[in-house]
Parts: sequence; structure tokens; C-alpha cells
Amino acid sequence: MGYYESNKYHRHADKAIAGAEKVITISNNNKQKVSKIYPDYEDKLVTIPNGYNPESFYRENKSKEELLKCFNISKNYEKVVCFAGRLAQNKGVDILLKSAKIYEKENILTLIAGAGNEYKALNLLKEKLELKNVVFVGDQNHEALRKIYSLADVCIVPSRQEAFGLVALEAIACGTPVIATKEGGMTDFITKDVGILVEKENVEQLAEEINKVLSGEKKFDKKYLQSYAKKNYSQENLMNQLINLYEEMRENKSGV
Repeated sequence: MGYYESNKYHRHADKAIAGAEKVITISNNNKQKVSKIYPDYEDKLVTIPNGYNPESFYRENKSKEELLKCFNISKNYEKVVCFAGRLAQNKGVDILLKSAKIYEKENILTLIAGAGNEYKALNLLKEKLELKNVVFVGDQNHEALRKIYSLADVCIVPSRQEAFGLVALEAIACGTPVIATKEGGMTDFITKDVGILVEKENVEQLAEEINKVLSGEKKFDKKYLQSYAKKNYSQENLMNQLINLYEEMRENKSGV
């Protein structure tokens, strides 16, 4: 993403990729983009997805009511939709707010965690749309994010651009299904068993899928979500793949 935004990094990237033995890409989408920029180095590209920390992200064994109180929310909402991430234009939080205008009811809370330069604009949009049950809780640490994912019925990642989408993986690790756009690495790991993929910028489709999850029309197995994340995307898994790559490179150098 940075490569396309600014020319000043090009010569550094050119030098780095020319001198590297291998180049790790974090998703199939990421690999395609790097391959397009550097077609002559396609044989150097290896895909190893990001990993999450299971010690930080797991399901909290507490009620929705208890967890909401951690954020000074005393009203007992039946359903919670959450977003976590930077409040930036590429994250598509405005699309979520516009969708909330469609799905919002008295018993449905939309909880938004994060900070960024779009904060003021998003609050103005909230007021313009007359949304009653949207709460911004600001930037949060991993412990607080774990609580948010655990209390939510669904986590939304409405990104316009996304390199990988680690937030989605963290939510799945907490047993919460994800509705995300077909962007970046999310297309690799969000299957029909752990979430739903939608087109970016599509307010109506996003609202429709959120309603399906909240109404129970689409159901997900929380225990399966947790085991899926831990089995396939833990940091240990990532480190083992890195070790295997280095060992393979070493063996090739030594001729073993």
C-alpha cells in the first residue's frame, strides 16, 4: 500500500528485493500485488500469513452485561456489533455507520474501538444519521479488545483496503464470527464456517448480512471458530513456518 502511495520508498524496496534470497508475503492477494510490481523476482516470493497471540486473544467466560460494564455501558443490549481498528478512510467505518442506519434497533449496540484522523468526521456522520446506539470507546489495549470481541455477536471489518486483516483473526480466536470485505488476506482465512465476505462499499449487503447473524438465520460454532484460529494462525504456527523457511535456505546453501 505504501509503495503505491509514495515514490520515495521505491529505490529502497528495489534494492531490498534484489538482494533478498526470499521475500515473505502475508497473503495470496499480497503476493499477487508484489508479483505485479516485481515480476522478475516472482520465484523469491513465499506466502506466510500473520499470526495472532493466543495468550492475548481467547474467549472471556463472562456475560455480555459484565463485559459491557468494563466500558461504562450500563444498558443491557441483547445484540452487539463491533469494529476495532484505526479510524481511517481506508478502514470503511463510514460504511458500517451507514449500515447501522438500516440494522439498528433499540436492543442492538454498535461498539467502535479505535482512534484516528476520521474520528471527528465519523461522529458527525453518526449525528447526521441520527444513530442512537453507536458508542465510540477510543483506542484500546489487547485485554480490552479481547473483551470487546468476546461480548460481540459479530465483528465487522468493512475495509476499502487491507493488507491482511489481523483484527478479523483476533475476533475469530475469541469465538466471534466476522463479516469482512473481500480485501487482502481476509479472503484467505475467512471461510463460510467462520464468517462472511461482502463487497466493499456495499452498505445494503453489509446490513443484510449483519441482520442474518443477529437474527440467528446464520449461525456459527464459537468453539470451532476458536480452534480454527489456534490451529491455523497462532504465532507458534507462524514461527514454525519461518524456521522451516530458514532451514530450507540453509540446506540449499550448504548443498545438503
